[in-house]
Amino acid sequence: MWTVKDILNITEGTAHALEQDNLVSQFFINTQLIPESMQENTLCIFVAVPPLPNNHGGLYIPKAEAKNAIVMYDDTTPIQPSQHHPAIKVPCTQKALLELAQHHFLRLTGKKILVTGSQGKTTTKETLKALTPHAYATEKNFNTHVSLCLTILAAPVNAPLYIFEVGISRMQEMSRLMSLFPEKSFDAAVITSISPTHIEHLLSVENIINEKTEIFKKLKDDGCAIYEGDRPYSHTLHSKTCSRTSYVFGEDAHCTVSVKNVRVTQGSTQGEISYQNHTLSFCTHLLGVHMCRNIAGALTALLALNIYTLTTLQKALDQLRTFFPTAGRGEIVPFRFGHIFDYSYAAANLVAVEANLKAFFKQEASKRFIVMGDLGEQGAARISKMHNKLRETIENYTPDRIYVIGPHLQKAMPPSASCLHMSSFEDITKDVIKNAQKHTKIFIQGGRVFALEKLLSLLEKT
Repeated sequence: MWTVKDILNITEGTAHALEQDNLVSQFFINTQLIPESMQENTLCIFVAVPPLPNNHGGLYIPKAEAKNAIVMYDDTTPIQPSQHHPAIKVPCTQKALLELAQHHFLRLTGKKILVTGSQGKTTTKETLKALTPHAYATEKNFNTHVSLCLTILAAPVNAPLYIFEVGISRMQEMSRLMSLFPEKSFDAAVITSISPTHIEHLLSVENIINEKTEIFKKLKDDGCAIYEGDRPYSHTLHSKTCSRTSYVFGEDAHCTVSVKNVRVTQGSTQGEISYQNHTLSFCTHLLGVHMCRNIAGALTALLALNIYTLTTLQKALDQLRTFFPTAGRGEIVPFRFGHIFDYSYAAANLVAVEANLKAFFKQEASKRFIVMGDLGEQGAARISKMHNKLRETIENYTPDRIYVIGPHLQKAMPPSASCLHMSSFEDITKDVIKNAQKHTKIFIQGGRVFALEKLLSLLEKT
């Protein structure tokens, strides 16, 4: 909670039609997210930020006023607030948002973790949150200053743990994001994985490693660097930990936390976690070895921070039984004929897709259908090679039906009786209804540009 006076002092702003002891509880840059009514005696602020990258937020000031939000603006705002509407004028709205977020970050009392990686970020973050009561975590990964500022400003000041998921797709992006945080401000930093994702802009795996390891520079002196310990690039990651204590996870016995004896069954994965010469069993609704590695990364962080210990580790593992994948990231959704394995919002790169397909084909089914869109995170130089490799992977599993969306995969996979080139979700839905039978399972994944969650909605309604 903020007072208007606090905000004015931090941003060097001036208030209009406001009392300095008025209370503010939320900040928005999207008028659609502003609630129709606020808690009694509290207000919210609409920050009219410049184009990101298209419309200037100032164009939506009339809508913000209609919802009784305070308007924060500057001289560049194309539409100025109404004469009698509560408003705060600042030298620069984007700078003001940054200053408020930095000030609020210093208020946060709990331990803080950064999470990044080529894939597995969200699963790791959600596991950390699920295993830590009252933890605060970002709703998704952020790669702009503005979105990261908003998630900081939404954080309660007294959570036991704060988890910030950050993603990048271009050079220097991570250093710009990290500039938001004070030096030596994080207790742990987790890199979930490294693969040639967004290679078109990042150019090489070496650059990807350099970008991801920027998070280690924000660790406290006694902070923990956490990463995979059984990959060819593990030694390189270790060399970039800024001399912080390293904890590693993976499938090798030498890892701080290791996963072994993983078995994918119907709708679940069973396996064992080894830590300090002790082996404990677990069962999770997250499917596949790759998901278990994400769990191991989260557990490594929680053990390194003493949120869990060897004596309480089994309690954490038992909680995994009630932890389900989030929508679009491996959620199993029932529909008329069976179940849909929804990866519509998961990382659309070859490594992730192959791992998800492997888990999918461990499931018993009368028929298996695949809906696959173009991979969205490979880069133009690799696009043909990656889609040819994906074709080989899919054909090895011999699904009963393949619905191919997007020009690159359609080029790699010629149409046939079982491989259909599709242009609309309605046509896919009609064909599924015609050809599915009881206990059919459907796999959905592809680049986010295809909005495959709309197909999921159609199939659920059949």
